[in-house]
Amino acid sequence: MAKLNNPQGKPTSPRPMTPEERQKLAQSQARARSMARAQAVARAQANARAQARARLAALADEGEEITVAEEVIASETVSGSPAQTEAPKTEAPKTEAPKTEAPKTEAPKTEAPKTEAPKAEAERANKASDEKDGELLEYAVRIRDLHKSYGKKTVLKGLNLDVYPGELFGFIGRNGIGKSTTIDCMIGAKRFNSGSITVGGYDIQREALDAKYSYGYVASEPTCYEVMTGYDYLEFVASVYGLTETEFAGNYKYLCNRLQLNLSELSHQIGGYSHGMKQKLCLVASLLHNPNIWILDEPTVGLDIMAQEELKKMMREYANHGRTVFVTSHNIELVSMICDRVAIINDGVVKAIYDLNRDPEKRGQLARIFLETYGG
Repeated sequence: MAKLNNPQGKPTSPRPMTPEERQKLAQSQARARSMARAQAVARAQANARAQARARLAALADEGEEITVAEEVIASETVSGSPAQTEAPKTEAPKTEAPKTEAPKTEAPKTEAPKTEAPKAEAERANKASDEKDGELLEYAVRIRDLHKSYGKKTVLKGLNLDVYPGELFGFIGRNGIGKSTTIDCMIGAKRFNSGSITVGGYDIQREALDAKYSYGYVASEPTCYEVMTGYDYLEFVASVYGLTETEFAGNYKYLCNRLQLNLSELSHQIGGYSHGMKQKLCLVASLLHNPNIWILDEPTVGLDIMAQEELKKMMREYANHGRTVFVTSHNIELVSMICDRVAIINDGVVKAIYDLNRDPEKRGQLARIFLETYGG
């Protein structure tokens, strides 16, 4: 009787977890691991910038010239809630810098080459970054001889494609023809058998991290951590890309207002969102870091007519400002209306590319061309 009348109401033996509870526990653990990775990245960034500040202090005391790249690296701050606890640590090198100068002043001749090497490396890195800026790149996306198979089924059979900076590019084809597979290879979500892909000037296999920073991606089905609130999810994404609190606050509020995603809804758990609200949230997340390339796979699915119209405006505006939009859609009317060029994929390759600006008549003919491509 004593056990049954436990004042704390604790059961005498643990109750087996239901499948739903196990799933929620697994999701919670996955979220914790993701947040831990974000915190590790933030700490690494903080340490790198602290070292940069220490180098600047040393160069300034010795009268050395400081490059623009070094100033930028040292002035950057780590953003997002996971990094906020690390911020005080980044200030330590400023107060300790005079202590590190003693050994350098004892042997100034031997130290000169050491200060020049980081400067040269910074200049080369700065030049490389400038060359890969969206305004200077020859290709925003370049795919060469892409092959992809699933077991014995070959989906892509030597696909070639060039997408230029500043254009709104449409990529269309019937179901199961390889559109989403092409995009999955572009963003590094799937390995391909052979060929090469560069996104934002970076090879998706050899420079995957740099490539992924250059684009924002929205899948055909909303994919986000449903155990999080909308705000927590956006804050998590912002921390991954290293946004400051000011940047994050301004960007997410602007984007939510554009897509009519009520800010009060962000305090609710994503699992309770409708399909359309999840899609809006993913659209907002994809643009938080203001990428040079915006990749959209069937972005209008589940959106109401007002959100669709606003999204069309946003895609057009994005391209008009020199960025690149790559969109797949079964809505031929939408593609023909807003895109600059359109590629049709069939039998594992790009069958044709149409420049709708040079030949405006093709806008009205695109549906017929699509049907003729597939024997309709």
